[in-house]
Amino acid sequence: MKIKLGLVAATALIGFTATVANAQMNIISILRQADGQAVIVGADGKFLGRLSSNRINDDSICNPIGDHGSRIGDFSLWNTISPYGDRISDTSAYNPRAGYPPRLVAEGVNIPITKNPRIQGIDPDIIKIAMCDRN
Repeated sequence: MKIKLGLVAATALIGFTATVANAQMNIISILRQADGQAVIVGADGKFLGRLSSNRINDDSICNPIGDHGSRIGDFSLWNTISPYGDRISDTSAYNPRAGYPPRLVAEGVNIPITKNPRIQGIDPDIIKIAMCDRN
C-alpha cells in the first residue's frame, strides 16, 4: 500500500513539475517574442531598461556594462544593492515581501516582476534566463 501511494505521489509530483516546466517555457517563449518591445519601470516611475537581448544597446537589460543590465547599475534589476534588485527594498524584484516591485510594461501589458509569491507576476530570474542567458 505504501509503495502504491508512493508511486501515485511521485507521478503527481512529476506531472506538477512537468506542468511548471511547461509554464516556464511558455513564459520564456512569450518574453523572447517581446524582445525589444517592452520596458521595465520601477514603482517610483524610474526607467529600469528595455526588455531586450541586445548586449550592446544602452537601454537593454542584458547589456553587462549598461545602466540597466550591469550588476552595478543604479537602475538595474541585477544590482543586488540597488532598490530594484536587493532583497530588502519594498521596490525590489528580488525581495520576496516587496509590495511595490518593478513592472514589465508593453502595449496592453503591465505585469509585476517579483519573487513575492503573494503577487502574481514574473520571476526576475525567468526574465534573465529568457533574455540574457540565451545561447
